[in-house]
Amino acid sequence: AFQGCFKTPPSDKCPLLRVLPVMIPPPRSSKISTRNFIVVFLGILCILVPVRKKGLGLSVVGELLPKRHRLKAKVLQHNLVSSIQKSKHCRNSHSICAEDRYIIQWKGDGVEGYTSPFRHMEFQNAFAASSNRTNAIKFQDLDVNPSNEKQLLQLLRIEHAAADDDNDDDGGTNSIASRIYLAEASQRCASVRSIYHVLACGDSLEACGDEAASNFKISTFSSGSWCIRVKNLNSSMRSLEESTVLSSMSGFFQLLDGRVDLTHPQNLFHVWQGLSGNANDKLSPFLLTRQIATGFDLSFYKPNTRECVTSTPLDPIAAFIMVNAGRVSRDVHVLDPYAGSGSVLLAASAVAHNVVTIGIDRDETIHFPSIIKDFHHRSLTPPSGLIRGDFRNASIRQQAKKSALSATLSLSSESSSAFQGFDAIITDPPYGIRERLDSDPLLDLFRIIALENENDVPLLKIGGRLIVFVPRLERRGVSVPPQLNSSLLKQAELDLIEAIRQPLESPGLCRWLMIFQRRRRSRDQ
Repeated sequence: AFQGCFKTPPSDKCPLLRVLPVMIPPPRSSKISTRNFIVVFLGILCILVPVRKKGLGLSVVGELLPKRHRLKAKVLQHNLVSSIQKSKHCRNSHSICAEDRYIIQWKGDGVEGYTSPFRHMEFQNAFAASSNRTNAIKFQDLDVNPSNEKQLLQLLRIEHAAADDDNDDDGGTNSIASRIYLAEASQRCASVRSIYHVLACGDSLEACGDEAASNFKISTFSSGSWCIRVKNLNSSMRSLEESTVLSSMSGFFQLLDGRVDLTHPQNLFHVWQGLSGNANDKLSPFLLTRQIATGFDLSFYKPNTRECVTSTPLDPIAAFIMVNAGRVSRDVHVLDPYAGSGSVLLAASAVAHNVVTIGIDRDETIHFPSIIKDFHHRSLTPPSGLIRGDFRNASIRQQAKKSALSATLSLSSESSSAFQGFDAIITDPPYGIRERLDSDPLLDLFRIIALENENDVPLLKIGGRLIVFVPRLERRGVSVPPQLNSSLLKQAELDLIEAIRQPLESPGLCRWLMIFQRRRRSRDQ
């Protein structure tokens, strides 16, 4: 049983097994030394005895533990007693300080018009791609002064299934896993600036620090360098000094083992002032958070940094939003039938490893070697195929499938990994606004997907997604989604998942991001 404490992760069902492994440093081997056995046994007394007789355990073994571990033992003792006394109602509280609460900071609105629907959609799908989960993510506005920050800060909460409740208490596996997936989702999003995990809140700095100390999880971030920053979001309030925060919240910060690093800390803590919520999520005057991730840095993906330059390049924000809407993840196949300069393919390779990307374009002026250079300069996997031709041509589509199959076989020799169709078709096609076209690209996509569904290897696999931008002219400021041919949609076996409008700089013009998913065939089909 003692040996299992070292070999297996801490158990969330038994508080004792959760806290014992952190009482002593991790062993260098799987064998238990006499010293470690004694310290673990004394650790049991240190934790369990005070439950009945306060302080007896620590008085017996206090001198045998190093001072640093003695302080941690007091924290663990407090946590164990608190967890025994905590009711189920308290564990499921809707307080801002609950374990599954986060503050997300979005990037500002620009001329591109990427508003809240785009942000929420991108983050929801990025989380689904990272975690392979369908948990609902709830966003809530926060009242912020100045008002220009109001839409850039939101409260985020993950709705767990009822079956996950037992694992969601006191830093359970479900909450820890969600935190990891939230960080991964944020790191691949173009619209996210930072995301913060709420550690504690209080009416005073001292109360906030005491709550953070009582909720302290040693295995989470006790090691590693750190620093503290103050965020004052209310111009009428006087900003706190960092030295004041450190002295007032010393009960929490003295539990950290790492050194202070003001330039590149591994753990960046923030104390927030000036936030307020609604009646369901009342915010205390002070919040302590830990930054868990930052959004994707697009500075190296702007058109002026590219080798391949076209007259109408797709901006990187749009490319990353489309890729996240397609839920691109590791080892998937992505096709862009109107690839242009390869912005979508570049974004797909940036957000996930081993993505097989194929691009098709009939424009003779596009220099494919320059596209390959763009990938190499960013240390990304280049496209498995760049094909010159018309996507509507069956031989061109067959060439794209062969390129995807060859890339799949080179990555894995397992027969189960054979190419079965593209996981996502993501494209921003031309629509005749600046150039003449002989057909509607959206209808062409529907027809070709429907035609390819009858083949042994379809173009879009079952469950795969079609992501496409469709421009629309606005009349009197009114814009409606593009009218879809229901018959073609049925033949293509596509369901419309979401349609989001984006205003553009040109007056009277907007575009809609359309998200489709191929459904499973019914038995009678």
